[in-house]
Amino acid sequence: MPGRCSSQRLLAPVRDYTLKLRCGRTLAVSEWGDPSSHSPVVFYHHGLPFGRIEPSIYLSSKQNLEAFTEMRIRLISVDRPGVGRSDKLANRSLQSFAQDMYGVAESLKISHFAVIGFSAGASYALAQAQNDDRVKAVAVVGASIPLQRLMEDCDASFTSRTMAYIETALTNLPAIMAGIPSYCLAVLLNQLSKRFPSQATRLLARCEPKHIIDDLDEQATGAMIHQTLNDALRQGPSGFGEDFLTVLGRNWELNLSKIHVPVLLYFGKSDDLIPPGTPAWLASRCSQSKM
Repeated sequence: MPGRCSSQRLLAPVRDYTLKLRCGRTLAVSEWGDPSSHSPVVFYHHGLPFGRIEPSIYLSSKQNLEAFTEMRIRLISVDRPGVGRSDKLANRSLQSFAQDMYGVAESLKISHFAVIGFSAGASYALAQAQNDDRVKAVAVVGASIPLQRLMEDCDASFTSRTMAYIETALTNLPAIMAGIPSYCLAVLLNQLSKRFPSQATRLLARCEPKHIIDDLDEQATGAMIHQTLNDALRQGPSGFGEDFLTVLGRNWELNLSKIHVPVLLYFGKSDDLIPPGTPAWLASRCSQSKM
């Protein structure tokens, strides 16, 4: 369990444990908030290159922590296979992790819940909603959609189509090779957050919505970034590669028309990392979507 920084209001997980699936693999799980059986449950799907402890970074914000406490929810976050302390699974897919999450909810005896996916975790949240009737609502933040999918609805430029073809070709790479760039980036950010925590926080803030991180304590949040990445990096690049290949479109077998619960879509107007057509593409396929 990550430690608290003495200078700051960090909300460390109230529970941190591993859960064994029926197939024999184990998944690492962290929980925040009210553990009461009467509390609303939300499953959180982390982004790339972070792991299950990612929510602690955003709960470093005073306003976020106050809002979270008032909602009295039970937030549950799980390391995907090969990330952090979850066992590896070669050639995993959105559907295979949705099955893993089905087992997690079953083991924890949770009968209904909401899911949220952040960045690379958005597709996993949608897959869970597609495959589990216990999901009652979905929220995705800065969702990453394969370019090849976005090309289905528009007359894309030559550059966009070329990038989509390159993405498709990259999905044939072994996961350990595909994961090297994001893994190296995570290692660099980890070292930066260790030596210069304030600078690491400012770098992260440039990629996040302002209202989420505008009152962060830079020193303490930098320390939380370091703790989170230390945990996520422990198994090497292959888990990051599996995530990266999924973002590019490998095994991206979603049928969003099968999601019959409210889907909230959150996108930043100045987010340069998300192709412009992504929000409209998702909204047109999720029957109960709202942006």
